[in-house]
Amino acid sequence: MTKKTKKSINVVEVLKENYYFAIVLGVLLLCIIIVGISNNTLNKTEKQAYDVVYGIKNKFKNPEALKIIDIKLCNNEYAIIKASSTNSFGGIVTSDYYINKGTMSMNDDKSANGVVDKCFELEKNNYQSVHVLSKKSIAKINKKLKGSK
Repeated sequence: MTKKTKKSINVVEVLKENYYFAIVLGVLLLCIIIVGISNNTLNKTEKQAYDVVYGIKNKFKNPEALKIIDIKLCNNEYAIIKASSTNSFGGIVTSDYYINKGTMSMNDDKSANGVVDKCFELEKNNYQSVHVLSKKSIAKINKKLKGSK
């Protein structure tokens, strides 16, 4: 009878023998890290939108429940935001909010019409200064809003 001995596998030895495998594995790990970091950082437009939303966040009854649905930035002064939050009774309410130089108004306010007019004018004359954020960008902003107090 012969005893079978288990051969221990040393990861370092395997990687030394399979040099190309080690390089591919390292590059793959590096790519995963880069993608993970880039998905969590906000680009310039997303940062601008986040700053606008963060500036009005505390005007809601329950700021922690604020969720952005759509957002249109019109240069650095105006924004149209569709957002939801909870009301005093705990129900979810969705509304459009109009931002004019940091001041928030709702549909029934005259300044809301001014924001709509300014955004329309900018869109017509200088479309590059108007940004409608994608669902992916909005998800990143909502994630960052949940983490901020």
